[in-house]
Amino acid sequence: MPVHYGCRVLNLHTILSPVGTQLPQVVCAAYKIKIYNENLPSSLSDEERSITIAYFGDGCGSTTGFYSTMNFSATLSVSIIFFCCNNRYAISTPVQDQYAGDGIVSQGPAYGMALMHVDGNDIFAIHAV
Repeated sequence: MPVHYGCRVLNLHTILSPVGTQLPQVVCAAYKIKIYNENLPSSLSDEERSITIAYFGDGCGSTTGFYSTMNFSATLSVSIIFFCCNNRYAISTPVQDQYAGDGIVSQGPAYGMALMHVDGNDIFAIHAV
């Protein structure tokens, strides 16, 4: 499928097409990185250590994979950036029909996670994060 690129040398994993199915695997990758970072010399700076980032859409926030991933990553205390691309539609479902509350950001505290809302159209706001 198009855009399913990966590169082992650059540590870029391929993505999966079905909504939300890739998130549980992200926790496993983050846990491996956590173990790897713990075995690095303490003299290395934070910039020399690895983290994991997961890109997903707002439709994924309504799947069981999303909730399992949030809980799993919180209990393992892994370093993951969850990057939700919220276009206000999950394929064809408007966000107001998908969430009764404030969407994904308000769900973070339930897992002991700090989340923030950033306007993806504001490059300066994204850079500030």
